[in-house]
Amino acid sequence: AFMARDILAALPQARVPDPAVISYTFDWRNVRIVVADPHHPAHGADRFLNDAGCQWVEAAVREAPPEVEHVFVGLHEPPFPRNRHVSEMAAAKRPLRNALWNGLLAQRSRVRAVFTGHTHYLEAMRVADPAGAAANDPDRYPDEPGGIWQIGAGASGARSALLSYVRIVVDGRSVRAVSCAREGKAAGFRVVKDWELTDAGR
Repeated sequence: AFMARDILAALPQARVPDPAVISYTFDWRNVRIVVADPHHPAHGADRFLNDAGCQWVEAAVREAPPEVEHVFVGLHEPPFPRNRHVSEMAAAKRPLRNALWNGLLAQRSRVRAVFTGHTHYLEAMRVADPAGAAANDPDRYPDEPGGIWQIGAGASGARSALLSYVRIVVDGRSVRAVSCAREGKAAGFRVVKDWELTDAGR
């Protein structure tokens, strides 16, 4: 209700197909943001998307206007969890997750990253084969050429000793991700990783 009433209502660029389902797209310059709601039965169950939700995400990417060069997808739960929740939710729904990821890979000329939460860890990996050993090994962080980045923004909240965020820098056709973190309330944020999300071959 807060998202629909106070956030999305204030963003004229946001397109919300159904106000009851907080799945929406948001276009800004040459970027499209696609956020899927896994908590409403119309698009998801158990914090991950269902068939309809996956199809909505793929359509939202596919139907982006020609001027959109970069698409970012937001999901609650990581398709490839690390550190926490590694055997539940998305990992337990591998056929559905693989179909979603393969659908995004088919549009990887524009899909730059999938942002996730749920685990509260700052992490990044690039997955080209969702059924592969590296993608499904909770101790590995693959960096597979031709893949799509899964980025966990990390920790937040009053109880977290570690706070973190990921900044995205879009400069024309180039996209960089900069992850930053701080330990404790008195410490300043430091750059943990700074890397390109766009492959030279794209």
